Amino acid sequence: MSDSVPIAGQCFKQRGQWQFHLQISTLHCNSQTFFTIFKRESSILSGCITAWLGNSSVQEGKKLHTGTIYVKNTNLDRERKKDYQLIVQAKDMGLDQGGMSSSATVHISLTDINDNAPFFRHRQYNYTASEATPIGAVLGRVKAEDLDEGMNARILYTVIPDDIFQITTDPRTQEGMITLKKPLDFETQTRHRVGVEAENPTLVKGKQYKTSTTLLIDVLDIDEPPVFSRSRYILRVAENEPIATAVGSVSAADPDHAKQPVSYSLLNGMDLFRIGDNGMIYTRKALDREAVAWHNITVAASEVGKSNSTSYAPVAIKVLDKNDNAPTLADSYFPHVCENDPVGTVIQVISAVDKDEMTPDVKFFFSIPLKASNFSVKSNGDHTANITVNQAGFNQKEMSKFSVSIVMEDNGTPGQSSNATLDISVCSCDRDRNPINCNNLAALRSGVTVTILLIIFLCIIITIVLAVLIVRWKLQRKSSFGGLVKVPGEIREQLVQYDEEGGGEMDTNSFDISVLNSLRTKGARPLRVTDCPPVYAQVRKPDDNMGTVVRMKKDEADGDRDGLPYDTLHVYGYEGADSVAESLSSLDVSSVDSEQDYDFLNDWGPRFHMLAELYGSDPCRESLAY
Repeated sequence: MSDSVPIAGQCFKQRGQWQFHLQISTLHCNSQTFFTIFKRESSILSGCITAWLGNSSVQEGKKLHTGTIYVKNTNLDRERKKDYQLIVQAKDMGLDQGGMSSSATVHISLTDINDNAPFFRHRQYNYTASEATPIGAVLGRVKAEDLDEGMNARILYTVIPDDIFQITTDPRTQEGMITLKKPLDFETQTRHRVGVEAENPTLVKGKQYKTSTTLLIDVLDIDEPPVFSRSRYILRVAENEPIATAVGSVSAADPDHAKQPVSYSLLNGMDLFRIGDNGMIYTRKALDREAVAWHNITVAASEVGKSNSTSYAPVAIKVLDKNDNAPTLADSYFPHVCENDPVGTVIQVISAVDKDEMTPDVKFFFSIPLKASNFSVKSNGDHTANITVNQAGFNQKEMSKFSVSIVMEDNGTPGQSSNATLDISVCSCDRDRNPINCNNLAALRSGVTVTILLIIFLCIIITIVLAVLIVRWKLQRKSSFGGLVKVPGEIREQLVQYDEEGGGEMDTNSFDISVLNSLRTKGARPLRVTDCPPVYAQVRKPDDNMGTVVRMKKDEADGDRDGLPYDTLHVYGYEGADSVAESLSSLDVSSVDSEQDYDFLNDWGPRFHMLAELYGSDPCRESLAY
C-alpha cells in the first residue's frame, strides 16, 4: 500500500554529471518510483535531458531512490546562456493509478572555461603626444575584449617594437597603458607606428591565441630652447694674459625647424669674463692661478627676441700655470752651531716651496753667494738642502751670530730666484749638540725682536699721554666749576647792589650784616611780645597775586645776561664760604629765632600753605629785641 509521498532531495554534481536525489518514506520496500522531468526553459533543452532510475537503498527505514540528469547535447555555451531551471517529478506505484507524486526545481549554472581568445574592436588606434612629454608618462589606453570571466579574462599586452614605448596591464580594468620610455623629438620623427599584441596567460582550448592591433602616435611640436653642443664645457687659459684674451667658445642651436638665431649671456663671473654674440668667451682682467686655479661660470643661450626659451650650460675654466713665483723657505728656521762642531757637520736642513704648480719636473737649486763663508749648502734633490759647517773653530765671545744668505732658484721658464737670510747662533753645546749657553738663539726663538720692543715702548708712551690728558681734563672741569664760587666780599657786594629779592629779604636796604655778626658773637637777645604785626611783614606782602610776582621775577632773572643767576641752588652750595657772617641762607635758621612774621604766607594761596605751616605763628609773634 502506498501511503507516503516521495520527498524531493537536493541537487549536486558528481564526476562531472549532474545528479538529482529523491527520497521517499514507505512502509513497504517493494514500491517502485518513476521520475519525470518537465522543462521550463526554451527549446534549447528539448529532448536533451532524460531520467535514469538507479539502484535503491534503505536508510533509517526509508527507501532512497536516486536519479541522474544527463546532458545529451554538449553544445552548451556559457557566453550565450549561463543558467537553466528544470522541474523534476517523482511518482510511486509505477504507472498504476492511485500513485502519489512530488516535484522539485533544479537550477543548473554553467561554469566558465577559457574557450575565448581576446580581440580588439578596432584595427587601429590614434594618439597624440607632445615632444615635451616626460619619460614614464601615460600617453593613452587600449583594451582588448575577452568574453570569458575571472582568471580566464586576464590579458597580457606587448608592444612591437619596444624601443620608445612600453605597455603594461591595468589589473583593475585589464586595459593596456601606453607609457614613454625615451623622449620624443618632433624634428627627428613626427609619427610613430607601433603594434600591440594581446593574449591570455593561460591556454585557450589547449592553444595559445594572440590578437594584435596598430597604434599611430603623432608627435606635437613645441618651441624648444636652444640646445648646446655639449652638456658641459672645460676651457683653459694661461695666467697673466692681457685683457680680452680668448678663452674658448660654446655653441648652441635652435632645434626647431625655424632655426632662430641664438644669443649668449653669462649668469655669473661677469667681473672676470665676457661672452660675445658668437659664443666666444674673453677675459676682462689678467688671471692669477695662485689666487684661483678654476673658475666655474654658467652660460645662458636663448632665441633672439624670446626670453622664455632659454637653456644653460656649465663652463669650467682652468687657469694654466706660468713660472711667475720664486721659491721661498717653507718655514722660519733658527739654526745654531756649536763651538766645537767639526767641518762637515749638518747644522740645519732647510726646505723650499713654490706658489707655482709643483709638478714632478720642478727642481730647486740652493747656493750661498759668499764663497769664503763659514758654511755651505748642498741640495738633497727633494726640495730640501743641508746647511753644513765649512770652517770650524767658532767662539761665542768673538762672534755670537752669523747671517748667511741663501739663494734659491727653480728650473722653470723663465727661471725665478729669491734670497733668504739664515741667522745662525754660536752656542756652547753638550755632547749631543744641545745648546747650553746661547743667548741669541733664545731671543730668536722667543720672538722678542727689536721691532717688538719698539712697539711695546710706543704703547707705554701712548698710555702715559692718555692718562695725563684725562687728569688735565678733569682739573679743567673742576676749575671751571669753581669759577662760579665767589669770595665772601664779592658775594656780599653783589647782593647789596641787587635791588631785588635775594636770600629771603624783601630788599637790600632792610638787610644789615652787623645783625648777623652780633647774633653769632653775642647770641640771641631775650624775646619780647609785640602788639602789632611787624612793618617788614607788611612790606613783604604783595598787593597783587603772588604767582604773578614769582613769574615776573623769574622772567627778569632769565633775561639777565650780565651775570650769573646767584639766586640758584648752584650758587647756594658755595654761599658763605670763608665769610665772617657764615651762610646767608635761611634754610638752616629756625623760625623761632627770627623776628619775621610769615603768617602772610596764608594769603598767598594753596601753593604756600606748607611754608605757612612751617614758619607761621600767632598774630602777635615773638621777635628778637635789639
